[in-house]
Amino acid sequence: MCALSNSYHLTVEIRPDGESEVQFVYDGLVYILKGRGTIEGIPTLTLYSQRDPRWRNEIFAGDCKFGRAGCYVVCVAMIASLAGFSDDPLQVAQKLQSVGAFIGCDLTYPERILRCYPRLQWHGRIDWRNAPADIGFLKKVLARGPTIIEVDFNPGGALNQHFVVGLELTSDERDLIIADPWDGARTRLMERYARKHWDLARAIYGIRQLQTLRTESGKLGAES
Repeated sequence: MCALSNSYHLTVEIRPDGESEVQFVYDGLVYILKGRGTIEGIPTLTLYSQRDPRWRNEIFAGDCKFGRAGCYVVCVAMIASLAGFSDDPLQVAQKLQSVGAFIGCDLTYPERILRCYPRLQWHGRIDWRNAPADIGFLKKVLARGPTIIEVDFNPGGALNQHFVVGLELTSDERDLIIADPWDGARTRLMERYARKHWDLARAIYGIRQLQTLRTESGKLGAES
């Protein structure tokens, strides 16, 4: 999302099949334009799925394959696309391996992502596994742009860690628009990763603050 002012925001997505969607919000009114191709000069979010047949059976680190456990790396690829990088998840994994970002299957050193993608920035990790998520803090983080959110893939049982890209809060701040690496869909967090009696603070287990680098003027790193 490119923040234009307090009253405007623009979201641009380019899907793997080349289909694009531009969503422009002005004073609460939503305008949507769909088509194919890219839009020159505007950073775009590419939606990726960890189960894409091009890499679902490929190992991203250790002995782990994308289709089963590659959600975090796929989220990194989506965030990187916002900064103008075109690497797909497999290419991202290879670069992160080259800088020693993994221990086994775990992306243990996320700060090393910046060695491969210098137009990104890392603001650290926060866990909310034992307490409700701080939605006020999350709102401030998302004001800088999309970031990576931890959820429970099977809500209500033993934690089955899953990562999604948080795009923006809904207008009532009761839900979060996400890009889900499970299938590459733009959807809502509460529809997929919450039980009926949960609120958003209960459904979010943590945040990995990987975001696009912005200049002092507020522009994305891809434009600097």
